[in-house]
Amino acid sequence: AWQAEYLNAGEHCRFCAAAATCPARAKHAMDLAAAEFTDTGEMVLQEPATMAPAQLADMLRRARQIQHWINAVEEYANAEAQAGRIPPGFKLVAKRATRSWRDEQAFLAAAPVFLSVDRAALFAEPKLLSPAQLEKKLPKGERDMLSSFVVSASSGTNLVPIDDARPTVRPGAEEEFSAT
Repeated sequence: AWQAEYLNAGEHCRFCAAAATCPARAKHAMDLAAAEFTDTGEMVLQEPATMAPAQLADMLRRARQIQHWINAVEEYANAEAQAGRIPPGFKLVAKRATRSWRDEQAFLAAAPVFLSVDRAALFAEPKLLSPAQLEKKLPKGERDMLSSFVVSASSGTNLVPIDDARPTVRPGAEEEFSAT
């Protein structure tokens, strides 16, 4: 077959644009993992505790190539899901949102009115503390007052198994999670 003649898997595969879909690379990764398969297709890997020291050292060297292949597959599947082609049994969920100031100047103007901390406590050299950093310095009763000055924004989505507890988002929904 043409694959045997033209596809030569190895460390160089991580730079290939077809890394995630290449059958030779997939087989190479499974061979490196020393995987065995049951009659139902379930992968069975040897327990690390049962490996001899030399075998463990060899597996550690192989793990890097296996991880590169897994990363390529995950990136490809995520790109496919973003394009609306979600793999069966998976869904897109929003990444953990990070909080930032909606308007730093508006917050700095209003802070002396409702916060009991000195203005200098709002800054870490050379910039304003993040919402999470400032909350650690405030008494519990004052933390809620920051909410009108804070916006939470996810940096994208993750592709996870369908039984993950996080809510599903539709492909291309990143703009809904960006700062407004």
